[in-house]
Amino acid sequence: MALASGLLRQWTLLRAIASGDGQVTVKSLVDRSGVSEKTIRRDLSVLKRAGFPLSESVGRHGCKTFRLAATDLPRLEFSYDEALALFFCQRALLPLSGTFFWQSAQRALQKVRASLGTRIAGYLDRMLPRVHQTVTEGAYRSKAELIDRLVIAVEECKVAVLTYQSSRSTEARKYKVEPYGLIDHRGSLYLVGYSRHHQALRRYVEAPGAKARLRKNTSQARMRR
Repeated sequence: MALASGLLRQWTLLRAIASGDGQVTVKSLVDRSGVSEKTIRRDLSVLKRAGFPLSESVGRHGCKTFRLAATDLPRLEFSYDEALALFFCQRALLPLSGTFFWQSAQRALQKVRASLGTRIAGYLDRMLPRVHQTVTEGAYRSKAELIDRLVIAVEECKVAVLTYQSSRSTEARKYKVEPYGLIDHRGSLYLVGYSRHHQALRRYVEAPGAKARLRKNTSQARMRR
């Protein structure tokens, strides 16, 4: 599936270039993302203007490759209490589970753990359950594609056609929804949006079998925001 969301696509480009050891080409990025070469070049220009230190080299036969090495990034240094705070914040990242940020967030936490050392990390693991949390654990890994589709709809003002069965219904129905955002509350994922069927703002809790397909942009969706 082509990565239609600008945020998702550009995040994927950054991750590919950062792990590509200076061997990433525009063609390889096109093959990975499923969009046009023009779109990839536009995304690269956007990222450069945003300040990402992307460097390019010209190799044999004029082939350009792109590089984003860790040494090119500003060095991050944390005080001891900042590192401890990040460690204790790992549960706050659970709502990212199943999204395209999740793996990167986990790698970052592993670096924090490694910097603290085995004994301190073990002590903090024992302390972590005592930290009060208002959001219970929820895993959305199995809903990754559904979440990505809804994120695209929110970002690009698209109408989502939901196949959804509420707790009061005996069978699934289809609803045309103009989604405003996703909210994680106490371990449940909610979609907030304008229901064309009900002609009102509604919330939809994540449910087994829920599906979504997107329709093209509509002026109504933009006007109601």
